Amino acid sequence: MPEATTPEATTPKTTVPIYHYIREAVTDGELPDDFSLRPYDRGDPELFMADGAMDGMCVYHMARPELPADLDAQIGSALMLASSGEPVAADEAFSSLVNKFRSILIIDQVADSVSTRRDQLNPAMIYHYAKRLVLTSTDKELLKIGLELFELLREPDDQLKDAMRTLGLSDEFTTFVVFDMMMQWTNGNDEIFRLVQKVHGWGRIHAIERLEPSTDEIRDWFLFEGVNNNIMPAYSALTCFNKSGLAERMARGLSPKEFRGAGAVMEALVDEGPVEGISVLDDPAGTLGAYVDQARTQDVGTDDLSVISAIRRYAKDKKMGKVVSACDDLLNSPDSRQKVADAVSRGDVTAFMLAEQLGIPYHEELLRAMGTNFRWLFTRIGCLIDDERYIDQALELARTGMPLDAIEQEPRDESGLGPGHFAYLALGFVLQPLCGHVLKGTDIVERALMSPVVRNRIEAHRVLRSWVSSKRIPLAELSPELYARLGEAYDAEPKEDLRQSMRPLLDGAITFPKEDM
Repeated sequence: MPEATTPEATTPKTTVPIYHYIREAVTDGELPDDFSLRPYDRGDPELFMADGAMDGMCVYHMARPELPADLDAQIGSALMLASSGEPVAADEAFSSLVNKFRSILIIDQVADSVSTRRDQLNPAMIYHYAKRLVLTSTDKELLKIGLELFELLREPDDQLKDAMRTLGLSDEFTTFVVFDMMMQWTNGNDEIFRLVQKVHGWGRIHAIERLEPSTDEIRDWFLFEGVNNNIMPAYSALTCFNKSGLAERMARGLSPKEFRGAGAVMEALVDEGPVEGISVLDDPAGTLGAYVDQARTQDVGTDDLSVISAIRRYAKDKKMGKVVSACDDLLNSPDSRQKVADAVSRGDVTAFMLAEQLGIPYHEELLRAMGTNFRWLFTRIGCLIDDERYIDQALELARTGMPLDAIEQEPRDESGLGPGHFAYLALGFVLQPLCGHVLKGTDIVERALMSPVVRNRIEAHRVLRSWVSSKRIPLAELSPELYARLGEAYDAEPKEDLRQSMRPLLDGAITFPKEDM
């Protein structure tokens, strides 16, 4: 597990208080889908991370760093400065800490430090200091310290409650607003329920953990909406399964609406890439089997069959023979096959994957559908590229659909994530299958060699190595044009490790280590 990273000590790109920035962006009680706190980023301005992502990584995926032995003393010193009416000095002291450790990594220590020094601290001054951070700070990590301090103090006044409701709309701060704070307010669970419906990223993931299923309305929300976030449903699947009472609902029989909601939860449960899911339950096979049994009583569509397919893959990997067999019976029934075939003819995205699995012809329909909606279907382009009957047409679709001309020709150290990077994302899906098709799409590979996105350039190098290795011909002989282009890319490449990966191709190598292929 990687160690948690810390924020860089750089200056935010605006002097507008974060609270005001968020408040002005709120429309109809929510933040716009494209809202971002990037003006307050401390780190690499080219590194795009969704609001709340770094804290989410710290919570779910990163080992906690070793904290210094004198951390309590450092926090205590900062608290005493705030308590003594020296806010600027307190800011400097807390900044020194959050420049080394993200606020989320030291909140427990802050709580402990306040608790052990209650007799020494002036509550009114700490309150005013926290209020100042929350309402006026331009530093995300310091603002989080302010929110944490409020958790440890009395219930805020109405003005501050409104400010916290506003800050909680940002995925960056939701967990700090919810974490043992709203829960302490009068009707705190209702506050969390209202907030969780207004956030859609990491904020929803964190808030769900604190929301209690105290009413039928909330339990239904867990089932019908809980896993719907724009990060990854799997993060909330286990929580939603438990808090919706899905096991009990399946035992008594699901309504059609409940069955649809259950499908989203079950599909997320078997996706254990990011976090544990179905395997944590006492009887994973029994739970999966219960859902498949429910499917037999429902009028299933392609979305439902896609869930069954995901369950089958998981069950096969875990050697759950009875579950696999039950899934096969349902997927291969004449009714299911006909529904998939009908959906393929309509250009249904979900149906194409099912058709491939069930051996139902779909390439012509996919080609036609991709021609009218490349942005929706580009992830399936490998199916067409890998079929010699369609490869040329697929590549032509890619050239216009990305479009190829939109790819900048300046190698940089960009991640290719976030808004405005569709062409670079699509380029990756086009490059991957080209490894098996020598000298197909050479113009696309040439473009990728000079992409500003690191991942694209790596994939282009992999394609070239694969072509050279399969033909046992040096690149200079296989394609003088590509060789010349690689030389230009070598001269322009800013990352030394990628320059080194190009060197064997330029030197005439025809074999490469397995890890480079």
